[in-house]
Amino acid sequence: MTRAVELLVRGHFHESLQMQPAALPVLAALVLLIGATVGSALDGSTIVVHRRPLGRVAIACALFAYTLMCAVWAVRAFGAFGGPVAVGVSPGGWDRGIGRPW
Repeated sequence: MTRAVELLVRGHFHESLQMQPAALPVLAALVLLIGATVGSALDGSTIVVHRRPLGRVAIACALFAYTLMCAVWAVRAFGAFGGPVAVGVSPGGWDRGIGRPW
């Protein structure tokens, strides 16, 4: 997921979604959660983030995105979407300057 989101943030949408089709919803949910948490912190406490409308939307989006991510992982284990992504291999290829070898 980290490699897919990094590719997405760098503008390599095709490579990112090829690696992890749920990368865009997960990134959107993360941004919403960050926004809701910062908003709650500015109001005094992050503990009440779930009581604010944006917090509820962010939590629902995160639940959807992470469920989708787990579903993609599960179906890939059985060969869908090209099967599992190899560890250490980027679909865009590091020889093209995309990502970095860990």
